[in-house]
Amino acid sequence: MRIILKHRNVLVLRPHEVVDTHGSVYELGHEAARIEATSVSVADTVARAAALNTQQLRQEVELGWAFT
Repeated sequence: MRIILKHRNVLVLRPHEVVDTHGSVYELGHEAARIEATSVSVADTVARAAALNTQQLRQEVELGWAFT
């Protein structure tokens, strides 16, 4: 096996703790809340986006809609 893999880059990761592998990977062990925007926040975001030119809008999207 070493002959076959000798030219591959390898990074050995050593965990700091043992991870429990029982159960589903989708069971996170805590409750998750649904996050939703209010109608006021959506209207505000749309109004701000409409006021920008194409270049400004592109920059805001790249920055994660910061609207700074």
